[in-house]
Amino acid sequence: MRPATSQIFALFLAAALSGPALAQAKTLQEMQHEASGFEAQQDWANAEKIYAEMPKAFPEQAEAYFWAGRFFTDRRRLKEAADYFERGLQKNPESETAHLYLARIYIALGDMVKSDAHSKAALKIQAKIRSQYKVAVEKSPEPLPLPERKKNETT
Repeated sequence: MRPATSQIFALFLAAALSGPALAQAKTLQEMQHEASGFEAQQDWANAEKIYAEMPKAFPEQAEAYFWAGRFFTDRRRLKEAADYFERGLQKNPESETAHLYLARIYIALGDMVKSDAHSKAALKIQAKIRSQYKVAVEKSPEPLPLPERKKNETT
């Protein structure tokens, strides 16, 4: 008896996914680790390839854009860096760090209006975080006691 076409397709798909294609699939963190390794070796070309690929491989993850933005900022390619950070903020507008990077980038590019807008956004996010922290502290139970130190331990 011949297997149905859908069974053949399922077997083909399983074989294809268990081969080299699956072995080459990387997480965002693995890509960042690999790229930072190239940076440590001052292999900027290979690092750039990976950082530029990250947003394509993980288009819904703001971190992919932020890692690329940081790389291009460090390489003084500020217009490219700004583009990556702006695209990352579309995914996560609450990134204080991205707003701070953009504030600095736009100062360097001479766009004080955009720099000011990102500085204000970062301060607003920071104030929100502080108020959330204050509420959390007020609602928390008594702090946990610190473990006692042994007599021979130094401070």
